[in-house]
Amino acid sequence: QRRVHGAVAAALSKLNLPKPSLKTPDSSEEDDRDVEIQDDELPGSTAGDEDQFSSTDEDEIEEAPSSCPLEEQVSPQTTPLSVRPASVFVTSYTDDFLHLGSSKPITSTSGAGSRSASLVDPRRSSAAQRSSLGRSTTPHLSLTQFANEHSKPTQRIANRFSKKKTSSQEGPLTWTKDTLKKPLLPCNDKCQKKEALDAFKLIQSYMGDRACKMDQDDVCLAIVNKGWSTVTLRDEIYLQLCKQTTENPRPVSCQYGWELLAICLAFFPPQPKFHRYLDTYVSARATGETGGPHELRYALHSQRQLSRMRGGGGGGSTRTYPKPSIEEICTSRNSIFYPSMFGNALEECMALQKDRFPLRRLPWVQTSLAAEVIRLGGAQTEGIFRVPGDVDDVTSLKHRCDRWEVNGCSSDPHVPCSLLKLWFRELYEPLIPDEFYQRCMEECETPKGALKIVEDLPELNRLVLTSLVNFLQVFVAPENVAATKMDVNNIAMVMAPNCLRCECEDPRVIYENTRKEMSFMKTLLVNLDTKSIEEVI
Repeated sequence: QRRVHGAVAAALSKLNLPKPSLKTPDSSEEDDRDVEIQDDELPGSTAGDEDQFSSTDEDEIEEAPSSCPLEEQVSPQTTPLSVRPASVFVTSYTDDFLHLGSSKPITSTSGAGSRSASLVDPRRSSAAQRSSLGRSTTPHLSLTQFANEHSKPTQRIANRFSKKKTSSQEGPLTWTKDTLKKPLLPCNDKCQKKEALDAFKLIQSYMGDRACKMDQDDVCLAIVNKGWSTVTLRDEIYLQLCKQTTENPRPVSCQYGWELLAICLAFFPPQPKFHRYLDTYVSARATGETGGPHELRYALHSQRQLSRMRGGGGGGSTRTYPKPSIEEICTSRNSIFYPSMFGNALEECMALQKDRFPLRRLPWVQTSLAAEVIRLGGAQTEGIFRVPGDVDDVTSLKHRCDRWEVNGCSSDPHVPCSLLKLWFRELYEPLIPDEFYQRCMEECETPKGALKIVEDLPELNRLVLTSLVNFLQVFVAPENVAATKMDVNNIAMVMAPNCLRCECEDPRVIYENTRKEMSFMKTLLVNLDTKSIEEVI
């Protein structure tokens, strides 16, 4: 290397050209300043520094993957400073925000002791750099970067040194009228690749960008079924939806895309790694930072769903999400503008009925369904709470409840009884909050301890639980047990899972806690005094 360096220097001296700043193995540490830009030098840089960089077109500037070390991204031993790309990319370890389809260099500062570094465009003036450094301290990651970070390692290395974008992931994720030639995310399975491309065609059909003979609801059901049943397709579907709702020239098409995104969130969550990207993309629309007014309502609804998933952990499980059907899809679509009383928190149910029933202290849906069970003779019906109601009748009554109608849907008491259990089971937070669960397990057979737990519950939860126990005590009366064949043990066994939720996934713990949950519910049915709740509505 020294001989080559000397030969090059001698040749350049004859041509009267400036000597290149090549770094040799025994170069001093001060030579690093010729090939690297340090963070503490940026505020003091001058306009003269710009002459050291070539005027590479900004469109040709490639974003280096955040997992690539600086030495691999810009190697001083292989690339002289005079021919280095216009942007010097320094590794960043934080990725809290994103800008979809952004191809501009991102600027941020790194505080003392922080591992976050800067992404700087040396062609900008020092004043502009200082202004950007003062505005933002967190780099913005795009969904394009997410696709690149999850591409194959060999493909990432090849793309890093190639000025030509060679994969579909490299370009901005913006709307297109054409079909995809390959999935947005890498996939080794041929069948799954075909499924991903078919999903994109269905998305285009639902948004009206592609002719289709299928009904729109059937198209939506096909898309949702793909994500609900195949975990590895979920991020691909959400990324395709983000692509088609970005810079979409047709507002109607964009609106259908957001509607489909909100519907999908009701049936399956994104994977944990992709959740934060999708959350930030949706939040930017929900706050009005980007997008149009036709996106706002859908973005707000989707943001609320994503925030719940973050609290619930998200992931690949479908046990907390309904099985896709045309009826459930219609319910999910309607809930965007007309929130349902099912699947919400108790406080949200009370907020929904505030204008219609401002004086009620209990949820209307709970008291109305309980009254309907009694009116239809449920207290004298064999197998009440154990025998399920007809599925179609239960679904029909659920839709009627969202329209504030209960009476006249069915003459079978099992129908409102099944829907009442469903309402408790689908509460966003369990009737007895998670922070009280362990106490319930410890005091399951201690009347004094169990009653103390009820007293410590939040007021609304305490009122709803007391009202429920008061309703169930009607059925455990001896004169009714003879007809229903449902004694206190059976009632407690059926209703405990609707009031308590075990967060542990260990089958042994679940089995052991099932017995304790039943014991706790039985203790309340036998010992809780509910006379005070009879006058509360």
